Amino acid sequence: MALNRAERRRQEKLAKKQAGSSGTNGSGSNALDTLMAEAQETYKAGKLAETLKLLESILKIDGNRQDIAATAGLIAFDLENYETSIKHYETAISLEPNNVKAQFGLGLAYKSNGQFKEAEAPLRKAVELSNGATEPTRLLVEILWQLGASVEIPLFARQLLKNEPHKTAHAMNEAVAHYHRGTPDKARELLGFDALVEIHDLEAPEGYEDMKAFNKALADYLVDHPTMAVPDKDDPKYHNDDLHITRELTGPNATSVDEPLKTLEAMIADKVKNYYLSRKGSLDHPFIKRWPEKSHLVSWGTLLKGQGNLVSHIHIDGYLGMVYYPELPSDMEDSDDTAGYLELGRLPDDFPVEVETDVHVIEPKEGRLIIFPGYFFHNTVPFKSKDRRISIAFDVVAD
Repeated sequence: MALNRAERRRQEKLAKKQAGSSGTNGSGSNALDTLMAEAQETYKAGKLAETLKLLESILKIDGNRQDIAATAGLIAFDLENYETSIKHYETAISLEPNNVKAQFGLGLAYKSNGQFKEAEAPLRKAVELSNGATEPTRLLVEILWQLGASVEIPLFARQLLKNEPHKTAHAMNEAVAHYHRGTPDKARELLGFDALVEIHDLEAPEGYEDMKAFNKALADYLVDHPTMAVPDKDDPKYHNDDLHITRELTGPNATSVDEPLKTLEAMIADKVKNYYLSRKGSLDHPFIKRWPEKSHLVSWGTLLKGQGNLVSHIHIDGYLGMVYYPELPSDMEDSDDTAGYLELGRLPDDFPVEVETDVHVIEPKEGRLIIFPGYFFHNTVPFKSKDRRISIAFDVVAD
């Protein structure tokens, strides 16, 4: 099973820290000192296979070094040698059962090796030892989904929201667990579709004759944008070869915000402000209670040509999500009347368990802005057309 890049980066950082800090525990052994020095040098040089062999040589001399065993587990993991990683982590835990990093590493190695059931126990221990720290808790939730064991997921999802109140995907985990457990009313209460989704058909801003002129200016701006392209297949924003996406148009990584996007951004910011103020103090919902004190807008443009769809997904960092449509095909051809529509609530095809959720279908229109909590999975219904379909996605991201 492939390891995702975020997990790999975390493990590499942890391995570097431990490999560079493991000492000789005062044994004074020249052999151990030499092997340790060589292991540190090979690690710094990126020679991980050699580093692992040296660490295993140290363990043959002194098998009570739980720090060395744990580091060997990390190095083996980075080499994607998961069975060896498991072996070394188990050695480290046998020497120090309360080593939270080793328990987490063992759970991650089991998961990466496709052994979900075996991953559960060490991850539970890591959650216990870390008092519900984010990484072991998040990974435990993933494992519980793989096992179809949703009973405890709401509890762990609430812990994750306590740790990361602006990562709304945790709220979706809690809601989907209620659907899976047969308590859909609780899920609907948590999601709050009727109270938290807004649809606006915008009016032409000052400086533009009408919405048709404004939308044409936006569409031309996006199509001609130098970063509009199909993302690399390992990019999280890649969906299919028909979907073109710009880089960040507004936000910290944007180079400049020019007209007409600057005008649209101001209109969106005003809608976001009103969205919150109209609910603050009057709507008793955790999504409003957790609203970030400081935030910024991030946006990017999308272009679908001929045919295509956006598969169901969540924007991990987006607290509030929005989509605006400057241009839509006039001739969408499909047996389904909702071809090209936006869906909220449909789970991805690769979700670990089969769950029947409420799916809300919203018709896109040129000049229409749809606002929804960031925890809603959303997708575009597949469509075919000779025309292009252009939209702009916005996220409110907590600072």
